Amino acid sequence: MKVMVLPLIIVIVFSACSKTPQPEAQATPMPQPTAAELLANIEKQRSAGHPDLALKSARELIAVHKGSPEAEVASKAIPELESAVRIAEKEAQARAAKAEATAEAKQLAAKWRYRKDEDPMTSRTLRQASNQSENSVSFAFPYQGEQHGTLTLRDHPTYGRDVIFSIEKGQILCQSYQDCQIRVRFDEASPERWSAVGPADHSNTAIFLRNGARFVQRLRKSKVIRLQIPIYQQGEPLLEFVVGGFDWSRYQAK
Repeated sequence: MKVMVLPLIIVIVFSACSKTPQPEAQATPMPQPTAAELLANIEKQRSAGHPDLALKSARELIAVHKGSPEAEVASKAIPELESAVRIAEKEAQARAAKAEATAEAKQLAAKWRYRKDEDPMTSRTLRQASNQSENSVSFAFPYQGEQHGTLTLRDHPTYGRDVIFSIEKGQILCQSYQDCQIRVRFDEASPERWSAVGPADHSNTAIFLRNGARFVQRLRKSKVIRLQIPIYQQGEPLLEFVVGGFDWSRYQAK
C-alpha cells in the first residue's frame, strides 16, 4: 500500500503542470447601426437641440448606407442642419462674448468703493465714491515708500458735491484758497489743464478739483482718467485711474 501512493501523486502533479492553455475568447464586434437607426438618431439629436451631432449622423448615414431611402432623406436634411450648426455657433459666440463683457464689467465695478454716512450736523446722508490709482509712486525721504493716489467723489449735505484727489503722504503744491493747475486726460483725448485748490485746513495731501460737475460728467463717459499732479521736489507724477465701472445710481442710492 505505501509503494503505490508516491506514483499516484507524481502522476497528478505532472498532469496539472502539463495542462495545455486554452485560447482566449475573442470579443464580438459591435454591429454597425442600421440606416433606420441612424435616421432616427438624426431626428432625436435635432429635437434635442444638437444640430452638430445630427449633422454628423446624417453624414455617417450617407457614407455607410449610400443609395438607401434613409440616405436620401439625410441628404436632403444636410443644408438645413448645416445652417442650424452655423446659427448655434454664432449664438455660442454671442454668449461667450456676453459672459466676457459681464466679467469685465464686474472687474471694473469692483474698482469703486461706495460709502454712505449720516452727517451729525444735519442728519442727512453724506455719500462718497472712491477709486484707487492703478499705478503707485514712491517719493524721496521723508515720504518714501510705495503709495497710491485716490480719486473721490463726495456729495456732502453742507458743502455740496466735490471731486477730491489725495495721496497718502507728500506735499501737493496747491495752497488753500489759491488755485493751482493740474493736467487731466480722459481716455485717449488730448491732455487738459484743470484748476484745483487746496483744502481749507491747509493740509497738503489733498486737492479739490474746480468745476466738479463737469469733471463727473466727463468721468461717466470715460474708461480711464490720468492725472498729473505737482508734488514738492517730486515733479509731476502721473497717476492712472480705471473709472469705467462707476455706477451713478449706486452712488446716489438712498
